[in-house]
Amino acid sequence: MKASMILAVILVVALAAVAALYSQEVQKASSLEQQIKELEQKVKSYESRFSELSNTISTLQNEIKARDQQIQQLQDQLAKAAQRIPGLIYALIREGREPYVLVIDPNTNNIVAKIALRFTFSPELFKVVNATLFRAPSPSRFEVWTPRYWVPDIPYLIFLFEHPNGSFVAFIDRATFRDVAVIKTYEKYTRQYGGITPDGRYLIISQRQAQRVVFIDLEKREIIKVVNVDANPCDAAPSPDGKYVFIPVRSDQDPKKPEYGLVLEVPTGREVARYYFKKPGEETYTEPSMTYWSYYKPEYGILQGEARPYEAVFKFDLAGGKIDLIKEVSYPSTPYMAIENPAREEVAVVVYEFGIYVRSLPPEYRVLKEVKLVPDYVKATEQGTYSQDGRYFYLAGTGGGGLVILDTSTWTVVKHIKADAAVWVIAVPSGEWLKHWKK
Repeated sequence: MKASMILAVILVVALAAVAALYSQEVQKASSLEQQIKELEQKVKSYESRFSELSNTISTLQNEIKARDQQIQQLQDQLAKAAQRIPGLIYALIREGREPYVLVIDPNTNNIVAKIALRFTFSPELFKVVNATLFRAPSPSRFEVWTPRYWVPDIPYLIFLFEHPNGSFVAFIDRATFRDVAVIKTYEKYTRQYGGITPDGRYLIISQRQAQRVVFIDLEKREIIKVVNVDANPCDAAPSPDGKYVFIPVRSDQDPKKPEYGLVLEVPTGREVARYYFKKPGEETYTEPSMTYWSYYKPEYGILQGEARPYEAVFKFDLAGGKIDLIKEVSYPSTPYMAIENPAREEVAVVVYEFGIYVRSLPPEYRVLKEVKLVPDYVKATEQGTYSQDGRYFYLAGTGGGGLVILDTSTWTVVKHIKADAAVWVIAVPSGEWLKHWKK
């Protein structure tokens, strides 16, 4: 009995111990389960935070990429701005009986503005200018030969026109295209041809029938000097330093009048040198019509004749008071102007019923390229200009056809702006002025 009791007690104690141990293990398991749940929650929290961080990193990466793109765009814009051609191209065209000024961006050759002068000019000026475009009443003329060489960054365009009641120069604001001032330069009709000094101080006008050269102070807008000559002056090409002007003087088939190339000092009008083609009484006519003064080689000048398709190359010795004829060339039609490329040593000669001859610089003056544009693009041409960087050439179809734009690397047409006529085309400021004056 005692043994049974002892065994029972032992079993009870053992069971109690097992129960206690089980209870402890259950508690441990419960604690571990709680810890696991807590760890799972922490893992989920970390996963959430990681996801948030990933999203934040992705957002930051996108922002950095966007900013990099913005920086690149800004750099591209700055690079383009650095390469951008300064200045604009202005062309006076006629459509039907309406005159317009086209403003062309030489960076794109797009027309950025087309100005109807009917709505910007004063009524009195428009009436006169529009009449002279159609040469009414006779004699009347709206001039092709506005200043086209060494055009500085002046705030106005210069219009020359004449009719029976007088000859005039009008200053037109480049921003508003309204007339700023009109100066009467002569009491009667006389053809006029203008040149402007590179410093922008003086406008020189050759007055053909009046047989005189007029010097205008552009700051005061008044005539400061008139030089009378013994025949008919027909152009005014300033020297690169602005101290002189080269003028062709013609007889217009009058045997009593001489023909010569003339250099005058600016602004005094003092004669410095002349070269005779014909003296009074002689009847071999050249009819000097246009001049150009080289800026690459300022000791040379070019003069064109209208009696035959003729061009002369001169060497100036102004200190010695001499002009020497060193070369003569001819063309299939009358050459009406020459102009040098501001970016490359070449001369473009505008030939009336042909197009363009591209030549090397004087004194060699050999033909580099012949570009025939008449009659495929224009009926006839008298004038043209290079873009400020020399990449393009703008040819005015004065005889009809509008404006032709050529790539000067190949001398191929890249654009044709059609119109009934292009009266003139100029670069403001011009390429040679930018290259040699705005350094």
